[in-house]
Amino acid sequence: MTIMESTGIIRRIVERDGVFRVSFPEHAGYFSIAPDTADAAALEQRLRSAADTGATITFRFDARLRITEIL
Repeated sequence: MTIMESTGIIRRIVERDGVFRVSFPEHAGYFSIAPDTADAAALEQRLRSAADTGATITFRFDARLRITEIL
């Protein structure tokens, strides 16, 4: 599976029906956390923190727009 990398500031976090999604201005789609991520809760907390502070993050994701890692 191809893993890509991007850098950006979180535009919005959306939660519907227990599904956590995040969007970035540089991308047209919403990203989710990959279900097989070792510590998905910690990854979600890092994304929330970055959104709250407006921090720029670098992250890796797969072709299904699932975030696998924050660098």
